[in-house]
Amino acid sequence: MAQYTDLHTHSVFSDGTLTPTEIILLAKEKNLSSVALTDHDTVDGTEEFLQAGKKYGVEAVSGIEFAAYYDFLGKKTEIHIVGLFIDHKNKELLDATARIKKQRYERNIKMLEKLTEIGFPMTYDELYEISGCGNCTRAHYAQLMYKKGYTTEQIAEIVELGEEEIEDIIKNNNR
Repeated sequence: MAQYTDLHTHSVFSDGTLTPTEIILLAKEKNLSSVALTDHDTVDGTEEFLQAGKKYGVEAVSGIEFAAYYDFLGKKTEIHIVGLFIDHKNKELLDATARIKKQRYERNIKMLEKLTEIGFPMTYDELYEISGCGNCTRAHYAQLMYKKGYTTEQIAEIVELGEEEIEDIIKNNNR
């Protein structure tokens, strides 16, 4: 009998919609033999995920996804690197994810200020409530904007901006 696995999932600790335990339960329901949790820049849900895997008899693979940037033909290009079978308690990894979380928080504060200036008032507390964990992504901005009654066109205008455009808005006040 064939065995299947999913080596790239995201939980509510990143931009997913399921808890780490719910990912394991869904994997079991779909008859997967194993599943990896590869949240963006965080291992905050990994312990819950590994424990749920043991409890429900699904091989749980610890992982993470990092963004990396490089210059490709004169343009800043983003790629994502997935790490599997990681030590989620490794001090260097935890230090790195803590730095990323701090940078993301600072960027979110600046972005929320800029969005408020251009007519889309939102607070960090509102964004945090949507994310549930503080690891706020574009998906969380979209959810908050929807909750606040913005049109799909307004949401798309803001959420579809790439990292470079967002940084440009923050640095140059160009909207």
